[in-house]
Amino acid sequence: MKIISNEIKLGDKNLVVEKGFLANQADASIVVKSGKSVILVTAVASHENLIGSIDYVGLSVNYQERSYAIGKIPGGFTKREGKTDNDILYSRIIDRSLRPLIDDHYLAEVQITVNVLSYDPDALSLDVMSIIGSSLALQISGVPCTKSVAAKKIIEKGKFKSHSKIDLTISSTREYITMIEAAAEEVSIDILRNIISDVQTSLLPILDMMDDFVQKCGNQKHKLLSKVDEIKKICNEYISLINNSDYLKDFEDVLFNSSKKDSNHKIINIREALLKNILYIHPDANQNIVNLAIRKIEKNLVRRKVIKDKKRIDGRQSHEIRHISCITGYLPSSHGSAIFTRGDTQVLAAVTLGGSQDEQIKDSLNGVYYDNLIIHYNFPSFATNEIGAARSPGRREIGHGNLAYKSLRSLIPLKEQGRFGYTTRVVAEVLSSNGSSSMATVCASSLAMRDAGVPILKLVGGIAMGLIKESDNMMILSDITGNEDSLGDMDFKISGTIDGITALQMDIKSPLDNSIIIGAINQSSDGLKHIINIMNSCERKDTNINFESSPKVKNVTISESLVKKIIGPGGRVIKDICEKSGAKIEVNNSGIISIMAPNQNSMKFVEDYIKELVDGPKIGLICDGIISKIAEFGLFIRFGRAYEGLVHISEIGDKYIDSLSDIFNIDQQIKIKVIEIEKSGKIRLKIVNDDNCNDLNINDNININKEKNDSKNLTSKNKDVNCSTNAINNNSINNQEIDITNQNSLKSKQKKKVPKLLNKFSSKQNTTQKTKSGKNEKDANLVDSSKGEKKIKIYQNLDNNSNTSNSIKYKEKQDKSFDKVIDNSNISVDINNQENQENSNESKINIQYKNTNGHQKRRLRFF
Repeated sequence: MKIISNEIKLGDKNLVVEKGFLANQADASIVVKSGKSVILVTAVASHENLIGSIDYVGLSVNYQERSYAIGKIPGGFTKREGKTDNDILYSRIIDRSLRPLIDDHYLAEVQITVNVLSYDPDALSLDVMSIIGSSLALQISGVPCTKSVAAKKIIEKGKFKSHSKIDLTISSTREYITMIEAAAEEVSIDILRNIISDVQTSLLPILDMMDDFVQKCGNQKHKLLSKVDEIKKICNEYISLINNSDYLKDFEDVLFNSSKKDSNHKIINIREALLKNILYIHPDANQNIVNLAIRKIEKNLVRRKVIKDKKRIDGRQSHEIRHISCITGYLPSSHGSAIFTRGDTQVLAAVTLGGSQDEQIKDSLNGVYYDNLIIHYNFPSFATNEIGAARSPGRREIGHGNLAYKSLRSLIPLKEQGRFGYTTRVVAEVLSSNGSSSMATVCASSLAMRDAGVPILKLVGGIAMGLIKESDNMMILSDITGNEDSLGDMDFKISGTIDGITALQMDIKSPLDNSIIIGAINQSSDGLKHIINIMNSCERKDTNINFESSPKVKNVTISESLVKKIIGPGGRVIKDICEKSGAKIEVNNSGIISIMAPNQNSMKFVEDYIKELVDGPKIGLICDGIISKIAEFGLFIRFGRAYEGLVHISEIGDKYIDSLSDIFNIDQQIKIKVIEIEKSGKIRLKIVNDDNCNDLNINDNININKEKNDSKNLTSKNKDVNCSTNAINNNSINNQEIDITNQNSLKSKQKKKVPKLLNKFSSKQNTTQKTKSGKNEKDANLVDSSKGEKKIKIYQNLDNNSNTSNSIKYKEKQDKSFDKVIDNSNISVDINNQENQENSNESKINIQYKNTNGHQKRRLRFF
C-alpha cells in the first residue's frame, strides 16, 4: 500500500499527516504526528444505500486516550482504560468543529474514532492534532464535507500554575470560524477580538498543507455525494408542497403566540398532520426526508418573521433579557444553595463543602492531579416535559458541567494562595429548561457558593447569544430560548464578571463572518452586566440555617518532632480524634495538620485535643481520670483527652491489697495526680482524695464504687483467702497485711508486708524446705479436710539466733501442693498437700512488697 504523507513546521514543532500504513480497512485512516505524539484517526461512513435511514446528520466522534501512550498501566481492578471526562470533552470539541461543514442532507451515520497512541507533552496539543486529523479523515471518507478545518491553541500563563490567563482552542476554515472553546481570567473583549481577528491568517499554512494532502489521497466514495444530491432534490419538493399548504399559518401561530410548554405539543401535532398529508400524496415518500423538510420549513418561517418584524419569538427585542429572579439559602440542610430563574429556565444549585480528602482525582496523560472544585450538571427529562429513562450523565451533562467549571474556576481562591482549603462540590439541577440552561447553571452556582461562604472573588454571570441570518440581513440575539437555539444559526455561550470574560463556548450551524462573532461578544457585555447586577441584589432567603454547623477547614502547624505524638502508635491517637470529633485530619511530616471538621464545635474539639497533645501534662496536675485497665501491679488511667498513666499498686495506700479488681472497676472515674513523667514519655500517677486532693489512704474508705462491682463479688469467686496470724485478726481478704515480728525485738515493731500468694505454684508433696536459718520443717501442717483449709508456715530469720513462725489459712478450689521459698528476705513458705503426690514443674514469680515502717521496697521471688 502506498504511503502518502505531508509535513509542516510550526515554530519549533513539527506536524506530520500520513495515510496508507495503519488501519486500511476503514474508509479513511490518518496518522498525525508531532514530536513523540502519535494519533490514529479513522472515519467510517454509511453505505450509500443507508443514506436516508435517519432524519439527521449522524456524526459521532469517539476520542480515547490509551495509558500505554505514556508507558503506564491503568489503575483499577480491571486494568483497562475507561471513558473519562477528558475523552468526552475532546470528542465534543472535534464534533462541534466539523459538524457545521457536513451537508445537512447527509441523513446517515459517520463515525470518527481518535486513538492517542503516543504522547509527548512538548508536542502540539492533542485536541489540535485530533481536529486536523478528523477533518482530513472526514473529507477522504467521502462524506460531503469539502472544506478543511485547522485548529490552534492559545495559552497565556496566568498568576498561578494551576490555570492560565487564557486557554483558548479555536477551529477555522479559510473563510470562517467553526468553533471556540476558552477558559480565562477575566480577559477583556479587546484581547478576544484580537485573537479572533488574527487566527485565520495564522492557520493558512496548515490549511494549505491539508488541502494538498486531500488532493493527493482523493475522495474514496463519490457515490455518497450523488446520493446526497438526490435527497436534497426530494427535500426541496416536499418544502414546496408544504409552502403551498395552510400549515404555515398554524406553525406561525404556535411558534410566536404560545408558551414553550403549550407549543411543544401543538408543533408535534402539526408535524404529524403534515407527514400524513405528504405520505397520502406520495405514498412512497421517505419519512426521514419529510421530517427534514418540515424542520427546514419551521426554520425558514422563524428566520423570515424575525428579520421582517424585528421581533423575536417571545416578543422581545434583540438585546432584551428575560425576567430574572433568584433566591439563596433555599435548602435548609445544605451548606449553600441558590435558585436562578430566567424566563422558563430554572436551575437549583446546591453546594457541599469538604476537605482535601474529598478532592477530585483527575488522571490523564499529563499525570495525576487533585482538584478542589467539582461542578456536576444534571438535566432530567421532566425539565422539558418529556418522559425519559434515568441514565448516567451523558455528553451534554459532562460538557455543560465543564463549561460552568471553566466559568468559575479562576474566581475560586486556590490552596496555593493559602486562602481557601475547602473542596467545593456544586450540583446543578435543571428543573425547567427553555434555552441557556448551562448559563443559568453558572449564575446559580455562583450564588450558591457565595451562600455557602466560599470566598468567591466576584459573582459570575452567563448569557447565551444567538443569531438569525437571512441573506444579508441578520439579528444578533441576547439570551436565546430553546427554539431560537435550534432554529437559529449560532449558540454562543459567554460567561464572566463585570470586569471580564471567564469562559466561551461557540457552536455555529452555518458559515459566519468573524465580524458577527465579535459583534456578539460586544453585545453580550451589556447583558452580562444586567444579569450580574440582579444577582448582586439577591438577598438570602430567611431560613433557619446555622452557619456554625457548616464545615470548617483549618491548618495547624506543629514541630516536626511532635508528629509521631499526634499520630500515636499505629495511628491510635489520630483515629481517636477523628472518631470522637467526626473530623477528617491529615498530618504530613513537615508538621502541617489539615483539619476538616463538620462544624465549629468539632473544630474546637480537635484544636483543643491537638493543643493538649502538644503541651503535654505537667507534674502536679490534678484531674479526673478513667480506669482503662486493671493489672496486678497497678491501674492504667486515661486522663485528659489523650493521655494514659499508671498508678502503681505501691502508690495505693499503705495496706496490703490482695486484688485491685476487687476494689476498682474498668471505666471507673477517680481523681489522680501526675507525680512523674519519664523521658520515654511514660506517666506515673497517684490517686488523691476527691475532697481535698490529698493522697488517698487505703485505710480510709477505699471501697470505691464497691456496690458497682457485683460481678466481682467475693461470694462468686472460686478462691477466697483468709489470713490468720498472731498479729492480725481474720478481716476481709482485701488489703490484708501480715505482721511477721521478731520475738526478741518487739520494741522495734518492725512490720513486713507479705505479697499475695499465687495459686499457680506446684512442687512435690511433703517436700522439705530448709530456711537460711537452718531449720527444717516437714509436714508441719496438713489439710484440715473438715474445713477445706491449708496452713502455710512462714519463717523469717530476723537475726541469726531466732525465728518466728506465723500461719496463713486459705481455701482453694483444687488441691495442689506448693513449696515456696522467698530467698531475698529469708522467708520460707511450705505448703503441703497429702492428697497430691505427683511431681510438677517449678514456677518463678517476682513480687514487689514494701516495709511499712521504713517504706523500703523489696522484690520477693517465689519458686
